[in-house]
Amino acid sequence: MYFVGLVIGSFILPRLGDIYSRKRIALFANILHIAACTLLMVSESFAVTIWLNLVIGFGLAGRSFVGYAWMAENVRARDMPTITAKIFMIDGSTLFIATMYFRYINKDWLYIYGVPVILHVFVMFALLNEKDGPKYDYAHGNYDKCRMKLTKIGQDNGILTVTE
Repeated sequence: MYFVGLVIGSFILPRLGDIYSRKRIALFANILHIAACTLLMVSESFAVTIWLNLVIGFGLAGRSFVGYAWMAENVRARDMPTITAKIFMIDGSTLFIATMYFRYINKDWLYIYGVPVILHVFVMFALLNEKDGPKYDYAHGNYDKCRMKLTKIGQDNGILTVTE
């Protein structure tokens, strides 16, 4: 069900991010993830657990795909390869960490599942301070805001210099 949710979310959330802003969809997906994971940890029903896994997978499309596109719009070009490598390194290491946890530390999944929920709460607060990228403003006809953001990005990348 997790992968079913991911496939469904992949068709819906990226487009909604283009329409309603990547920030809103990424925040929505993070809230959805936090709520579903918290409910999953207290659920005693197999059917509810199955549906919560679908919701978690659905939210992954917003957190990962929309969130990555949003991040890419707001990061300096020279930092993008390093940040992308770190993201994939952390993401790729989760299966290894989970395997070592279950093999050598504890067989109870509840403890290892709680850590990402707590981390996502911190991520939510960090995301609240971020702004949408220039593509959103351009797509919605806010050309002045788009121009201001692109100028700032150009200055951050060393392409444009500040003239007084």
